[in-house]
Amino acid sequence: TEVAATYVVSNTNPTGWFGNEMHSGLFIIPDDGDPEGKFLYDPSGTYMNREMGSGRALYGPDVSPEEYLKYQLLDGPNVTIRKYATTPEEEAEIIKRSDDIGGGGFFDCTTNVTRAINGVGPFAEIQETMWPTKLDRQLRQSKRAVGEAHDLESLRQLLSK
Repeated sequence: TEVAATYVVSNTNPTGWFGNEMHSGLFIIPDDGDPEGKFLYDPSGTYMNREMGSGRALYGPDVSPEEYLKYQLLDGPNVTIRKYATTPEEEAEIIKRSDDIGGGGFFDCTTNVTRAINGVGPFAEIQETMWPTKLDRQLRQSKRAVGEAHDLESLRQLLSK
């Protein structure tokens, strides 16, 4: 079975509004290295790319995990990217769900990410939540991640594995 990777981003920096509830997103990078297969989902987010669709999704070679992490780190250092081994079928399901869900409203980022991943492959036990810290805790406790990154250097290492 061909295995690629799905990455879930947890930004739990203090916001001043809701404690440590900043943002969640995800991206998919195929193992075959095909840049056309890259996918980024930033529901309710403010990450801007000229190709970003109305559903807050970006496809293809313009997906840059490094740029997305840099943008999230503007809020502070509490950003974790966890890598999960997923099959092409699981990734297709996550992408389909993301497309069906769309961009969402002002505080829907984590709700939409959990709706896109819950019950799929390594995310079988992830429950829907609107809180980035609760999703982050679920992901940490599931122990299904095959690696994680907190800065650009560790992300580059994670992407190269």
